[in-house]
Amino acid sequence: MDTHTEHRVWKTTSPYPFEAFGAGLAEYTATGKPPAQGNQDVRYALRLQKERLESRSLLMKYEFTPRGHFADAPGPGREWRDDLYTSRMEYRTCRMTRSFCRTQSGSQPRRLYESSRNCIFYQTITDANHYDSMEDEPYVCPSCGAPGRIGGLQSGCPYCGTFFQMSDLFPKTTSFYFVEDVGGTQTEVKGSMKTTMRLCMAVFFLVSLFHMLTQGTFSIPMLIWQTVLSLLLGAGCGYLLYSLKLGAQLIRGTGKALPKIAHTTGSSARFVEQMRQYSPEFSYEYFSGKAVSLLRMILFSKDAEKLSVYAGPPLNGRFDSIVDVSYSGACALQHFGVQGETCSVTVDVFLDTYTDQGSRIREKEERFRVTLCRNIRRPINLHFSIQAIKCRSCGASFDAAVQKYCPHCATPVSLAEEDWIVTAVSRI
Repeated sequence: MDTHTEHRVWKTTSPYPFEAFGAGLAEYTATGKPPAQGNQDVRYALRLQKERLESRSLLMKYEFTPRGHFADAPGPGREWRDDLYTSRMEYRTCRMTRSFCRTQSGSQPRRLYESSRNCIFYQTITDANHYDSMEDEPYVCPSCGAPGRIGGLQSGCPYCGTFFQMSDLFPKTTSFYFVEDVGGTQTEVKGSMKTTMRLCMAVFFLVSLFHMLTQGTFSIPMLIWQTVLSLLLGAGCGYLLYSLKLGAQLIRGTGKALPKIAHTTGSSARFVEQMRQYSPEFSYEYFSGKAVSLLRMILFSKDAEKLSVYAGPPLNGRFDSIVDVSYSGACALQHFGVQGETCSVTVDVFLDTYTDQGSRIREKEERFRVTLCRNIRRPINLHFSIQAIKCRSCGASFDAAVQKYCPHCATPVSLAEEDWIVTAVSRI
């Protein structure tokens, strides 16, 4: 069944969290205003990416146009929860335009890249289970970015004085990614096919008319005959050309998916089965979203060694030319091990990367091997944020994104005791 031809435009004021974040993300690329519907870590990764773009004199812009079977309502997704939070995966179908421009002093920005594709836009949206028990939970002020507690923000942020309601703080988008939609609705396929057929009809008619005029055979009966013939041949040729194009798109999409399928088949179920021996609330969607979120921070960081979420060897600028990444929805388990209270996991994450090569932006499918670890005995917190952690020594909340010691009592921060951290990352 086809959807309506007219779809609701996403707005930042939408009551639907998915649409509000989608509109906010597009607005962010145009104005630099962080999407309010994104959680602390999403906004932090976007800020790091913005700094990377600015350091290379680049402007990046997203535009989303709802389309397809799930333009007006989310597709069926999965849900997982812990004691405090519930996360759900939602997706919508849209037309996504991504562009890059090089800024030059004294002249107009020069466009380096633009693509417009049908996409499936995925978001993980996290909400609190019971608002009345959340007052002591760490949280970053959405207005000024200062770490604090939910109860304090409702009473007025002690740094900027802004008051928040619980509806301002939850739900939040905790991860997002885009996957190309190689299919289409019946209406879209019919519309594209008709356009191709009409174009072929016009070409056949113009060629036959040119032939008659140059050969001196033009006459009304001949014109009528050539018009009918052009319509028949053009329709048949257009149908054949579009069918070949559609087949090529499906073959290309299958070819792109096969390596990912080969690497991921069975690994997610095996991974979940192993992890649930230690964390019954564990989900593959949660972990893959977390791995991609941490990887985005590391890839866009100017100095990843200063990030508290990274405890690996120096990267020596090997990812400095990456200006955007899109997770392709594939995360394959390579190694799983538990030693004492520490769990170590190595996964291959498939990304579409966009790298700045000076005169152009290069798009490429890449595979990154990432090793992560955490204390397996600690329960998973679906809303954990490195920007608002609670010191286990003095109880103060602070931003641990780049601070490895509590600023209040100087206690060392071991994020692996709280959540996943990355210990190694490399291109495959």
